[in-house]
Amino acid sequence: MTWPVPKYQLLPAVYLLAFLVLPRQGCLVLMTLWMVLVAVGELLRRRRPEVGAWTARHGISEDLFWMTLGVWLALVVFAGQRILMVSIGFVALGNPVATWVGQKYGKRPWPNNPAKTYEGSAGFFVVSFLWSLAFVKPVVGVLACAAGAWMEAYPWPKPWRTSFVLPVFGTLALSIINIVLGRR
Repeated sequence: MTWPVPKYQLLPAVYLLAFLVLPRQGCLVLMTLWMVLVAVGELLRRRRPEVGAWTARHGISEDLFWMTLGVWLALVVFAGQRILMVSIGFVALGNPVATWVGQKYGKRPWPNNPAKTYEGSAGFFVVSFLWSLAFVKPVVGVLACAAGAWMEAYPWPKPWRTSFVLPVFGTLALSIINIVLGRR
């Protein structure tokens, strides 16, 4: 069976689950240990050709490092659980859905990023918004998910990656929108 999205894009769902069931400190410890392991793996991937070849054969890209770093930084910097749940949901739910919808139904590419489609961005928005309703006011969810859909579709230059930008800047944007429009 072929996966409709890269396997590493499904890993944030595990992060989201850990954040749901563990206390904040336990989640931070676990994510810090995982971040160290992923960082060592990325260093080896870059420095050792045989490790790089193995990761390429198994479909492990450097996006795994950037996505894990983004989620870890969001957990370290931001304390609000509701806000973190929504922004990690951007990466755990919205990003894979955007990839799947874009590949399956995408017909109209974004002018500034032909690798992304309007349909994929709409899929991101709908799923992220439905998820956000459990944690923030609807108006906050609409604006934050629109910002997240824009971040997901934007052609970020290297070393930036969508999977890094979404949890870090998505949490920042969501925090600002939530402060301005009121907390629940």
